Amino acid sequence: MGMYERPFPWLSKPAAARSAIELIVESAAQAGASVAYLDYAGSEARGGEPFWLPPGSRAVWQRIETRLAEVVAYDAPEDGVDRGLDFLPRFRAELSSGTFAFVVSDFLGVVPEDAAWLTAGARRWEIVPVVIQDAVWEQSFPLVGPIVLPLADPCDGKVVELHLSRRGARARRESNVRRRDRLLARFVELGLDPVLVDTSDDAEVERRFLDWAERRRDLRNRR
Repeated sequence: MGMYERPFPWLSKPAAARSAIELIVESAAQAGASVAYLDYAGSEARGGEPFWLPPGSRAVWQRIETRLAEVVAYDAPEDGVDRGLDFLPRFRAELSSGTFAFVVSDFLGVVPEDAAWLTAGARRWEIVPVVIQDAVWEQSFPLVGPIVLPLADPCDGKVVELHLSRRGARARRESNVRRRDRLLARFVELGLDPVLVDTSDDAEVERRFLDWAERRRDLRNRR
């Protein structure tokens, strides 16, 4: 990604995540609800422990904003979401029944087993997966080819050339679409209503959450 200057020709996931988190915090503040925050970036240096702001922290958005600015290396473990769902029950008293838990991730790594989501739901928490994926490169793929794509290893920066045929591009598109559809369908089967975010534009991110809120109201009205 260092090959390009801003604006990037793909989704800026840090910007999209920041927009979603800020909206969640602001909405909680308007509702008079306390906010907690958890992430696993840099957890290896902390002996595997996450960065954690418990509910009721003062100036919570300022502290979260500072944290997001500090994270320059996205080195959270592949099973970070799983670890997070396992960590939160330590705070059963603070995270009472009715707590909303927004899980912000691209879900391209290790996705927790069904049991982890169901266990969280059994505590009467409302789990909301916020899926941040690029609409072109991760939910789909451009129908290009034959073409040579330079790809850089995110760990060491080494660049390799990928020879991609049009057939290969089509197969990649079909694979990415299936992966996205399976992920969203799995959440629905578990009784979760995910929010799909493919933009970092604040107004568009807000619209995704407004659509989610409307679906949630309609569902509750039908019960």
